[in-house]
Amino acid sequence: MTSAPDRLRLRARSLTWEVEGVLVIEFREAAGGVLPPQAAGAHLDLHLPNGLVRSYSLINPQQEREHYVIAVKRDPASRGGSDWLHAVLRPGEVLEATGPRNSFPLDEAAQETVLIAGGIGITPLLAMAERRAALGRRWRLHYAVRSRAGAAFLDRLAGLPHGEVVM
Repeated sequence: MTSAPDRLRLRARSLTWEVEGVLVIEFREAAGGVLPPQAAGAHLDLHLPNGLVRSYSLINPQQEREHYVIAVKRDPASRGGSDWLHAVLRPGEVLEATGPRNSFPLDEAAQETVLIAGGIGITPLLAMAERRAALGRRWRLHYAVRSRAGAAFLDRLAGLPHGEVVM
């Protein structure tokens, strides 16, 4: 029998808008400690006070252990996860979380990586593109969105070396 993963206590430090409907949330360890390591594409499971558990991709570079950053698109058909984070969460509040975990790790040794994202699905691939750039490895991102105005993280992606974004 495996034991349940340890829960982290994360304090919301800041909430900012990336594009309309997409909220970027920075968390720090509530007691001020260093957070567990994470790899590009990893997810964090947030345990919300309304009883829901929702997974969100970490978008900060993996070497940053002082905080975790996620991006959450408010879903009009939300069953409580994205809606709660957008409407209720405020800086200073503490949430429990488990993770990080990575269900599809990046092959850092590949000569070139092709990434395909749609909408808010950009979040794990943003971290992967940034990791490839940091390693000096080629990458290409195909990013499908309804409108350029709704495309999150274009500025971050545009400044990355060794790759390109195709929309």
